[in-house]
Amino acid sequence: MLTPRTEQRIEDVERRVDRIELVLPTLATKADLKATEERLRAEIAGVEKGLREHVDGVEKGLRAEIASVEKGLRAEIAGVEKGLRAEIAGVEKSLREHVDGVEKGLRAEIADAREQMRTHFDVVTESLRHDVQLVAEAVATLVERQRG
Repeated sequence: MLTPRTEQRIEDVERRVDRIELVLPTLATKADLKATEERLRAEIAGVEKGLREHVDGVEKGLRAEIASVEKGLRAEIAGVEKGLRAEIAGVEKSLREHVDGVEKGLRAEIADAREQMRTHFDVVTESLRHDVQLVAEAVATLVERQRG
């Protein structure tokens, strides 16, 4: 015969075994875990493949958009360059015409000043000739007085 304490322990063990037997069928086996692992790995691979394809598509789209923007900007820059070159040519022509006009005006003023100076020097020269003639006549008169 068993002691009451031993009997109590046996009953406790039996209750535990009963609970384990209830839970045990719900626990996954190694095969179940392996199948779940394989299923999750396949799912991860599928998600990875899908994301890679999405990234590739986004990359292609962005590269096409960049190429389109680049093409548009290059055309716009070319148009701006052409316009600016035309404006520069117009300014250059205008400045050349202005410089030519100023040059002509200055040349005319210089020619006029030269003519005025020539006339003035002619007048001064004539006046000096007259003065030299008077001095020469005075010297001749003095020379004759001294001789005579």
